[in-house]
Amino acid sequence: MSERSEQSSPVVECNVASVAAALGVTERHVQNLANDGIAVRMGKRGVYDLVATIQNFLAAQLDVVPVDIKEKLEAEKVRWTKARADKEEANLALLRGKIVLIEDAAALLAEEAGSLRAAWEGQESVLVSDFSNRILTEAEVAIRLRKSRDAAFERVTLDTDKPRTPRTTQIPKEFLPDDDTDFDVSISESDEAERQG
Repeated sequence: MSERSEQSSPVVECNVASVAAALGVTERHVQNLANDGIAVRMGKRGVYDLVATIQNFLAAQLDVVPVDIKEKLEAEKVRWTKARADKEEANLALLRGKIVLIEDAAALLAEEAGSLRAAWEGQESVLVSDFSNRILTEAEVAIRLRKSRDAAFERVTLDTDKPRTPRTTQIPKEFLPDDDTDFDVSISESDEAERQG
């Protein structure tokens, strides 16, 4: 705002006291306005362009925003709108099962590990009965151990044709929109069918 407009306005050189009197502010306030680019300093110390300073002061008082600031505000609105749309898209993807929270994936892995451990421990009695009071070759032992291991791994669904997949069924509070929005996170029947299928 410190530059003069392209229209040719007269240049009236005034000292800080005159500018302060014209604007109805203190001399220190005029200096602050100069630091903010509202009061236009001339080449000499303590000398201001009165007309340009009054124009800038009125524009600031009327809350007229310069074009470059308007462009920045518009860019910020676009960025904010995109961020909001991305957040809503992520929420829908969570509900549709296309994105899974780490906690839900970790819970499924813990279940799978528990299933594997239980199955492996269940094979212990089978191995004890297979190996008790028998003389087996190394190949027979290896085959029986492999069968036992395969039987334990059958309990892990990740190795099957239809593995269990982690699902997030609830959007965490920090992902929910603010109270002043009209965002709807309901799942349609087709979305639920797609998620199940």
